[in-house]
Amino acid sequence: MAEVFEVKKIQDLEKYVEELKKELDNEKYKSQQLHCILEGSRDVKDREIFRLQGELDSIHQSSLTQDVLCQSLSEESNNLKRQLKTVSSQCQELAKKLEQKNDHKHKVSYEI
Repeated sequence: MAEVFEVKKIQDLEKYVEELKKELDNEKYKSQQLHCILEGSRDVKDREIFRLQGELDSIHQSSLTQDVLCQSLSEESNNLKRQLKTVSSQCQELAKKLEQKNDHKHKVSYEI
């Protein structure tokens, strides 16, 4: 049993090492790209700055949209909670009335 556990643990670690190697290769590639940009002409640097600014603007706009959606969902959640509370109160009142009505019917039937 312990051997199976150790084999599984080794396999998991090997998989994790492979993932890290892929991530390292990706970071090396990004580093090479940045190095090329930094070694490039002013025009290349300006294009990269422009591209990055556009990406940043897009991320900022997406963040604003998410904030609006979260606020809207929060408001909707609060509305639904209030509605649920109202419906719950109404159900409790109806249950109480039904119980009183049933109690009254039982009293009348016992009196007869």
